[in-house]
Amino acid sequence: METFSARPANIIGNVALASLLAGAPLGLLISAVAAMLLRQQYFGFELFKNIALGALAGPFYVFVCGIVFIAPPLFLLRRLGYGGPFFVYAISIAIGLPFLSNGLMAGLSVLALAAAASYAFCRLAYTDA
Repeated sequence: METFSARPANIIGNVALASLLAGAPLGLLISAVAAMLLRQQYFGFELFKNIALGALAGPFYVFVCGIVFIAPPLFLLRRLGYGGPFFVYAISIAIGLPFLSNGLMAGLSVLALAAAASYAFCRLAYTDA
């Protein structure tokens, strides 16, 4: 597979699959870690509810960001003969970096979601991967 000139297949479908494959487990993990760090504030059912919301919010955010920020440039790059995995990672990491200004944990959470979703997308969208 060529890093710069490979053309992704079925961009929207693969964004949806990547959001489920990466967003759900990481959303669950990130919300569980956050719940453990804030366990004095939340307990019992409230703690469980926040962890479950993270598992649902992860795929939603990854899908929306993929459709809004990743898919349009990839469509354009694919038309120009580019759009390889390098661009998927570059776009997603560039979008995630500003979240570091919200705090280290928030930024690292977004970057983890971006990197995992990019990896899942690349494994699905590029048949040579």
